[in-house]
Amino acid sequence: MHYLYFTRPEISSFRELESQLKEPKNQAWRNFIGVPNIEKVPTHSSLSNFRAKVSSELFYAILFDLIAQALQLKNSKRGVCPK
Repeated sequence: MHYLYFTRPEISSFRELESQLKEPKNQAWRNFIGVPNIEKVPTHSSLSNFRAKVSSELFYAILFDLIAQALQLKNSKRGVCPK
């Protein structure tokens, strides 16, 4: 969910993210975060609690690692070998 928060310009708060994820039109986003059922979308407060419990350094390390994994997967599907 944090990845969506940081990459979607139309999302300006955790409350907005929760609201968007509960919209039927955003099924792909729910599938992406592994919560296809609208009723099981985490609340905005759970995102805030996570951020409060994890240091900024650790949070960004996790985020950048996820982005690196996504880029590696994308490149492997295109047949690009990592350097």
